[in-house]
Amino acid sequence: MNPIGVNFLPMSIWLTTEGMKKIAKWLNFFSELNIEVLEISPHKFNLIIGRKLARENVQKLLDLLSPYRFKYTIHIPDEVNILDTHLLKYSLEVIKSCMELGQELDAKIMVLHSGYIIPPEQELQRVMWAGPRNITYVELSEEEKYRALNQLAQNLTKCCDLARDYGITIGLENGDLGLTHLCRRVSELLYVVVKAKRDNLGITLDIGHLYICSKALNFNFLKAMEEALPHTIHMHLSDNYGLYHPYFPEHNVAYGFGDLHLPLGWGDIPWVQVVNRVFQRYRGALIIELSDKYGEEGYRVSVQYLRKLIEEVEKKQKDLPSRCEEC
Repeated sequence: MNPIGVNFLPMSIWLTTEGMKKIAKWLNFFSELNIEVLEISPHKFNLIIGRKLARENVQKLLDLLSPYRFKYTIHIPDEVNILDTHLLKYSLEVIKSCMELGQELDAKIMVLHSGYIIPPEQELQRVMWAGPRNITYVELSEEEKYRALNQLAQNLTKCCDLARDYGITIGLENGDLGLTHLCRRVSELLYVVVKAKRDNLGITLDIGHLYICSKALNFNFLKAMEEALPHTIHMHLSDNYGLYHPYFPEHNVAYGFGDLHLPLGWGDIPWVQVVNRVFQRYRGALIIELSDKYGEEGYRVSVQYLRKLIEEVEKKQKDLPSRCEEC
């Protein structure tokens, strides 16, 4: 069975006395759920300050984690955008600090968002002044898109070369429908991974991102997933309705718009087909990545739902040989 993990935590909690009590409560809860992997987001715990690892805070977290036997992955802060060449030097410093944290936790996989373009000044002014009700997302020309993808691949090589010293493999995550996000399509993600030519680079396949992009950009969700799986080293799971509306570019739970990070089974993603394909082609961790709106119950529901699906798939696979022998 694939190891099941969770994003830790879905909200920011500082490592104060009260904060540490809350973290300890979450750790007990995840342990009772038999969670195997925690994906640590350093920015959620104030573990990186001024691009440097905050050693005192790191030690506090390590002390909290020490009674447990979780495995760990690292999620580089969402704000890091290695496509922004003006900030690349600083971004690499933040990434290096994440790798130092990964070394402390013996984490082997680090998730990096594929980034977003910085629109030209004229386009940026249109975005700023038009307001969210008049814009969808920035569509690049083919020339602009591949210029950005090539730049991403080039900058990724620097990240991967740095990661090799820490024994870390980088999982590049597919983008969602953020205004200027890159790699909304699997073909773009694969282009970057192949172009970078690093053996410690693969895909973090975010199923929620892929589903909503497939609906908005009109491509086949399951086919795209199958194309990505041979290169997938890590996976994020959350549910949504596959709905995007330019009047509500941000998440809107009441209407069901956006990348909602719902508990599994609450949205429209065809999880039976997803798990069937995952079982055949992928043996890595399945990280349930929920919004903080759904609390402990959201994780409990999701874990139970996912384990049931996996058990059903495993049972079908075990039944196949006996059925063939009877034929």
